[in-house]
Amino acid sequence: MINLNNILCSLIQSITYIFITVYLSNNKVSECIKKPLFLGTFTVFCFIVGFLQRVSPGRIGVVLIIDWVLLALLLIINFNILIKDAMTSVLIGYIVLFIAEAIVLVISFLLKIKVAYNYPMTTTTTIVYLFVPIFSFLILKYIPILKFKNYIARFQFYLILLAAISAIMVTIFGILVKDYGFIPMYTNKFMLIILFFGIVMLIIEEMSERRRNERIHYYSTYLPIVEEMIKNVQMTQHSYNNCILSLSGLLDLDVSDSELKDAIRKITKTSDEEDETDYNFLHIDNKLLAGLLYQKTLSAKKKGINVNVEIRQYQYKSALCDMDIIDITGILIDNAIEHLDEGRNNIYISIGQPPDSDSDKYRIKVENPGPDVTKDFISHMFKKGITSKSNKEGHGFGMYILKSKVNKNNGKVIVSNTMRNGEKMLAVEVEV
Repeated sequence: MINLNNILCSLIQSITYIFITVYLSNNKVSECIKKPLFLGTFTVFCFIVGFLQRVSPGRIGVVLIIDWVLLALLLIINFNILIKDAMTSVLIGYIVLFIAEAIVLVISFLLKIKVAYNYPMTTTTTIVYLFVPIFSFLILKYIPILKFKNYIARFQFYLILLAAISAIMVTIFGILVKDYGFIPMYTNKFMLIILFFGIVMLIIEEMSERRRNERIHYYSTYLPIVEEMIKNVQMTQHSYNNCILSLSGLLDLDVSDSELKDAIRKITKTSDEEDETDYNFLHIDNKLLAGLLYQKTLSAKKKGINVNVEIRQYQYKSALCDMDIIDITGILIDNAIEHLDEGRNNIYISIGQPPDSDSDKYRIKVENPGPDVTKDFISHMFKKGITSKSNKEGHGFGMYILKSKVNKNNGKVIVSNTMRNGEKMLAVEVEV
């Protein structure tokens, strides 16, 4: 015979638990109940939890782990949130629910109201359980649970990982110790598979999120530089337009040839000391690379270093992702700048394959005045921690990282000597 009180108590607990976790995942309950997908997954969760509570008396640990996984899946399916965010919301939600139930049961005990703590439930217990959602609401309203959740956000990956590993250790213990009758053997094996799969997914998600955050960091760093470069181009164009208008206006004035020539010289005069920035960067379709080249050029100019950039290929097509091409190009330029001798201030950068090349790989070549290239020089150049700086701490890893990333993407690094204006150059060329 179906006990209606059992069903009602299970529903009250499950509904409260779900709505608490929905709130903790920064979603509105009022909007969720209008979605068929949410109502469907909500019904499935309530049914499974109710069934487990009935068939698993005395095995609350297993039921809680399954609840944790199922409710996290409910949040992920409906709100497309990260695994660690979903699991954190579920764990904190359980704490809130536990506190609310504890308050209700303590008050019932003080009022000498008899409450059933296990199945079958009574009508009195059902009425008492109706106060659980009320106290849960009060806890969420008057205690800054969300602030606490946001505070631990930076640690939640490690907290969830620790909780999952702890659950795996308990499960393995249950498999190895035959007399450990708290959980059936088949349940232990099933839980071990679920937990192991969950940890793998959690780690993959964390790596993907860190990669995504790194991408966002690069875009937020270099795209504003491209916008600044575009603004400078617009200002330069505006200035040129004014010059042309001024020259055009002089033709209508009654001035002598010498005065006209003098005015033209003043308007079009450029100082040999001024080094015009090459805005060809703008035409590179990889805007992060364009921003990096522009930033490095301006930074070098402040140090009195001339960075001569030749763009041979504006279309970016490479096995390297945006972040890697930025890292590699930055390492090449920084390395060239750092190894400039006093009195030598020219660096040459060429982007793309030369016209006579039949290679389909992307090419970046950086040249700076340098020594003869020998086998020993090349072997030391890419060793970890090798640097010519007097302060070696924290240095000597750039070229090692560059070589690792290029090799990982089946590319190649070529080190050679070239000549520029009668000066011997050290050229480092990357194709990938």
